[in-house]
Amino acid sequence: MSRFLLLLVPCVLAAACVPTESAQPDLGATSTTAVTTTARPTAAPEPVPAAQERPTRGRTRPCRGSDLAVTLENWRPRERTSDGATVVVAVDYRLRNEGADPCTVQGWPELTLYTATGPLEAHNSRLPGDTPVITLPRGADTTFSASFKHCLARATGVRLRLPDDPDPVPVPSDEVPACVLTDIAVTPFGRTL
Repeated sequence: MSRFLLLLVPCVLAAACVPTESAQPDLGATSTTAVTTTARPTAAPEPVPAAQERPTRGRTRPCRGSDLAVTLENWRPRERTSDGATVVVAVDYRLRNEGADPCTVQGWPELTLYTATGPLEAHNSRLPGDTPVITLPRGADTTFSASFKHCLARATGVRLRLPDDPDPVPVPSDEVPACVLTDIAVTPFGRTL
């Protein structure tokens, strides 16, 4: 019996010493192997910000009238007659982005003058100049100028219309001449006279 045990011990030890990865599978035998996997700890995913908090990617949206506050910055004679009478005045306007996010302006604004009887018939002409896309982060501003024929009548209101925006923006009308059948010459955004 002890002789039998002595023969059995080396066989058991030999089987225990053979790694299972190096064992060749028996192609004729069918076996079932259980595989145990251990989950690795992973970092918690970063929270996705709400849509309105995501940074703008690609193209920034055009400004709307409701985004902007407009102020009249400077009123000055631009052309005078030989005896010094003012013929044309220039007015500088400043547009400030009061909206919640950045927006852009490009091209020429359009101005409409109002008197006590309603809108004044006037033609807007575009003064030449580059028209880059101007991005206005919240709180940033840009300028443009308009020139008007000088006369004694004054506008009771001025409305500014942005390209592709149907809603006009009220503009200060202090001292803006309102001549009948006048021509209003405007610079592109970002330029002044």
